Amino acid sequence: MHFSLRSRLVGGRSAILAKLKNQKLMQFQNFERVTTPNMKGEPTEVVCGKVKIQNLSSGQLSARPFVYFIGDGTSYYDSGLPGADDLDEHIVKNYCVD
Repeated sequence: MHFSLRSRLVGGRSAILAKLKNQKLMQFQNFERVTTPNMKGEPTEVVCGKVKIQNLSSGQLSARPFVYFIGDGTSYYDSGLPGADDLDEHIVKNYCVD
């Protein structure tokens, strides 16, 4: 099944929006479609990018990286928050170059 880049980006946006907690979305930035090997060496298609968010409690603005896996629709978001899931940060860094 062939999906347009636009539909892939929409899927990536929706998946990341579901992960934002106590943060207000300001803007998506730097979308890039990448095909890279996964842990098994198989080609994996992902969308990398950054999401500019505002922390609702502090008002601080930041641009944080994310990766969206096109094949299964999963997403990982490096929130940079203390106590956040380190797995997300690790996966983003493995698939997306900053």
